[in-house]
Amino acid sequence: MNSLIKRINELYHKSKTEQGLTEEEKKEQQFLRRRYLDSIRSNIRGQLDSIDVVNRDGTVTNLGEEREKLQAQKKTCRQELMKRRDMTLQKERDEWNKMLRARITSTKEYADAKVLFTYVSFGSEADTGWVIRHALENGKQVYVPTVIDKRVMRFYRINSLSETFRNKMGILEPIPSEETLFLPERDLAENKERFEHALMLIPGVGFDREGSRLGYGRGYYDRYLKNLRAELKKNSVDISFMGVCYQNQVSIHIPVNELDEPVDLICTENELIRVSE
Repeated sequence: MNSLIKRINELYHKSKTEQGLTEEEKKEQQFLRRRYLDSIRSNIRGQLDSIDVVNRDGTVTNLGEEREKLQAQKKTCRQELMKRRDMTLQKERDEWNKMLRARITSTKEYADAKVLFTYVSFGSEADTGWVIRHALENGKQVYVPTVIDKRVMRFYRINSLSETFRNKMGILEPIPSEETLFLPERDLAENKERFEHALMLIPGVGFDREGSRLGYGRGYYDRYLKNLRAELKKNSVDISFMGVCYQNQVSIHIPVNELDEPVDLICTENELIRVSE
């Protein structure tokens, strides 16, 4: 750990000099910072997991056991909802996708948005390809995500789905470039008017009517939304977060904790659920 901190400090001080960092050193700096933060998180989690909390009725709750219990509940719920979605016939999903497209594009949130952030659908997910093309044809700016170094998600602007490529898993991703990168801490301050009332379409294995979301277990969207919401608040910009799924993915209850980020709306082929109502 000491050698890691030493190298991070060396790179930091060099970045402040006239010479600056090379591109390779910038990548190394980002990688080492992530390693350091991951190590800190792991240590904190280990300490928290060993804590026992005495409840009002005298019973004792171990935080580590509670976390493991929640993870088990999420795993069971995720397996059930993914099985439900995957077992749906393609013919049915095609019909549902047509209904979903019409419902999404008829919402006030979509009509008002100059910018659309959206996932690019894969496998049995609710389709977004048609919505992406519709948004581009109607003059909206479209940003789609990719994952950097297996942990950090970033959104990049595209002008066509032809500006994407299939990764090792077969998922379409944008070609990363500094010119098309969306940086919340920069862009929300410099282009507030453009991003005001933007819409983000968010995938999920399942949602409930309270806006709780169950993802695929990697935490990409939870981390991204937490940081984005902080920047939105700082810059007084409003963006709508819409979960997109089929009706059979809407659950009575989704198990969540404080790390799980909710959505504002949920759109299925049958209804638009406004969480605040």
